[in-house]
Amino acid sequence: MMMGAYPHIYWTPCAAHCINLIFCDIFKVKPYASVFKKAIRIHSYISQRPLLLNLMRKFTKERNLVKQAKTRFATTFLTLRVMYIQRKNLRTLVLSTEWNSSKFAKEVLRKEVANLIIPVQFWNDVVRKLTVLWPFDKSASFGGWGEKTTIGYIYEAMDRAKEAIAHGFRGVKKQYEKVYEIIDARWSEQLHRPLHAGGHVLNPVLYYKAQQEGTLAKSLWTEYIACVEKLVHDTTIPDALVAELPKYKMADGLFGCGPAKNARDTRSPVKHQTCKSLP
Repeated sequence: MMMGAYPHIYWTPCAAHCINLIFCDIFKVKPYASVFKKAIRIHSYISQRPLLLNLMRKFTKERNLVKQAKTRFATTFLTLRVMYIQRKNLRTLVLSTEWNSSKFAKEVLRKEVANLIIPVQFWNDVVRKLTVLWPFDKSASFGGWGEKTTIGYIYEAMDRAKEAIAHGFRGVKKQYEKVYEIIDARWSEQLHRPLHAGGHVLNPVLYYKAQQEGTLAKSLWTEYIACVEKLVHDTTIPDALVAELPKYKMADGLFGCGPAKNARDTRSPVKHQTCKSLP
């Protein structure tokens, strides 16, 4: 409705929310859903019994297996990660005398939980799930870059996350192609806007690095132009931008001075320092 009333602005959804939806879609896929359900069963059984919860804390030195995050499925990822880190201690727990001699020893569910934790296969499945989800935590940090603006980094973060997933599966496409479909669907149909391409192109640290490596996609310039045409009403401004663009591409003038170069890696593009003292 806002874009209908003001056609020169962009509406773009929250990046953290979209990444959360990607997690949600991934957890609906059969192999990922089964691991998720098993992990929840393990956690629920232990956490709902104070005696076993205290026993778990004794073996793992963790107060809880759940690590809080801003979104539900991010929390699920962090929980899986903590469980994997504590896998040896959890196996030691369910094989211990304290576990097997507790008042819950005769419960059928206790045996089911132990049978989930002990086999190596379950932990191998967890690793495969973390291989898919970890790059989003590392590259996109669930949509947050501290003081850095999301617009200037989300394009790069999504590409980096997909590359990390492919690398994690050693390039075996059939192991991650379904995940790619999920990511691309959310990215192309919901999150991606020419605004992100414009932010990527005008982000000095990303632009000059891509230029040096020869990895800057031609489509980015098309989307950058579309972004400018939408945002700028005054027809004289795009002409001025076109005139200044070669200087930016070649890091000429203010773009190439010492403070501007040093600021590429340390400051957000919106706070980028230039040599104001130069003519």
